[in-house]
Amino acid sequence: MALELTHVQRCIISGVVYVVCFILEIVSCLLLYKTFESECVGGAEISTLIWWCFHLVFVPAIPDIMYAVMGVLISDPFYASMGGCYNIVMGVVCISAAICGFVSLTGCGNPAQSLVLISAILELIAGIIHLVFIWFVKENLDDGESLFG
Repeated sequence: MALELTHVQRCIISGVVYVVCFILEIVSCLLLYKTFESECVGGAEISTLIWWCFHLVFVPAIPDIMYAVMGVLISDPFYASMGGCYNIVMGVVCISAAICGFVSLTGCGNPAQSLVLISAILELIAGIIHLVFIWFVKENLDDGESLFG
């Protein structure tokens, strides 16, 4: 289901997708940072899971904003396969962060738990966007470009 987009239109869509993922990941980082002072994290009840979740959330944030800027500048066919591989890896990293967030929920009633839940949901959405974007890239390649082969 190719959309017959020009290269510039694909670059703009790519930039918007990466900016949206960046915003989701930064908001998730900020929410997790707010939980560092809570009793759950301070008492080492869920500190390891929150630590992993925070680091897995932060990993894709910087490359996403770089891809948003560079996506408009790069017109090399190599970009499609590089972007496809990047989205697979970052989709898995974002979903792994969401899983760490969901696993850390204890149901203790601490208000920080709701921040962790919101953060995990935002990361799950970012991971799904990364993985769905692979389909968009694959369907809208120029003639002669290939995604994985």
